[in-house]
Amino acid sequence: MKSTFLCMGLLLTYIMWTADLSMAVCPEEPNDNGACDTLYVEVHPTDGLFTGAGHLVQVPIRITHDVLELLSDSLEYLYIPLCYTHTNPSKYCSLSGYWNNNNLYGEAGLEHSVFRHFEGETNVIMEMSERCPMMALCWWEIDLDGVSHVGLPLNNGFFCVKCGFLGDLSRSLLATLTFRVEDTMTVCIDTCYLPSTGHLAFQTFSISEPVSFVPRDNMPYCFSIFPPAVGDVNADGVIDLGDVLHLISYLYKNGPPPNFFEAGDTDCNGNIDLGVCLISSAIFIRADQSHPVKHIDNKTFGMFFVLARLKSGFIMVMPASFFMNAKRISLDKRECLI
Repeated sequence: MKSTFLCMGLLLTYIMWTADLSMAVCPEEPNDNGACDTLYVEVHPTDGLFTGAGHLVQVPIRITHDVLELLSDSLEYLYIPLCYTHTNPSKYCSLSGYWNNNNLYGEAGLEHSVFRHFEGETNVIMEMSERCPMMALCWWEIDLDGVSHVGLPLNNGFFCVKCGFLGDLSRSLLATLTFRVEDTMTVCIDTCYLPSTGHLAFQTFSISEPVSFVPRDNMPYCFSIFPPAVGDVNADGVIDLGDVLHLISYLYKNGPPPNFFEAGDTDCNGNIDLGVCLISSAIFIRADQSHPVKHIDNKTFGMFFVLARLKSGFIMVMPASFFMNAKRISLDKRECLI
């Protein structure tokens, strides 16, 4: 009998224990409504298309945090240490103070502030500073070495709370990092340990007993910087008539050169000219390749005419159907046309 009661007791304890686990949706942060605190690092989609040395790549950092009780569960401190590496060590990939300052509303250089509003999205820190000048008293220092790491220790303590709380946040914009890259490469970002910030951690606001915990995150996170597809002469991510006009302007009107040489050298002969392969590339390069091309303007190609420069110096206009027998080949991992 005693063994029976003991077994029943153990079974009941196990059931209650597993029930508690199932209710703890986010065990890393005990006060939650089910939306687990998470840090997201995501490259801006259109910045993956390389446009030349000094290309800027913007990486928004977003945050999710839910609140049960504002005075005890809003965020007071955020320690965000990030380290990054890249696959092109002979070229630079920098994260400098010039492009990543910590200025808030009322200060100069907000276009380079990591707390700027971005692409129509409100930055929660900048929005608070616009309402409350006391945000300048907060601790928003940035630890940058320019080549390997960035630390964001953010303080929303006593003075800052008077400007508002970091309360319910759902993938809200916290900061935007701006990398400057010299060439194509793959960049990987991950959390790390930095003396200035320690490990990744969030701390809730509380007069009596603050709670520190490690949020979830989507790292390691990697993104690639690609050259434009062959034929995307103006590097806008779309192969259309604008690319042909860009080349015409460059060759005959002293206009700007192609943003990326290989995009204009469509037949891979080492020259940028207005040969038949240029126009054929606009017709035959498909959007399903591994290049970050948004789409091909089929409406344009439906009435497309080809301009070809003759040796005599004249310009001849021919229908695109004349070149329907052009072939696409692969040369040194590039799409070329012959």
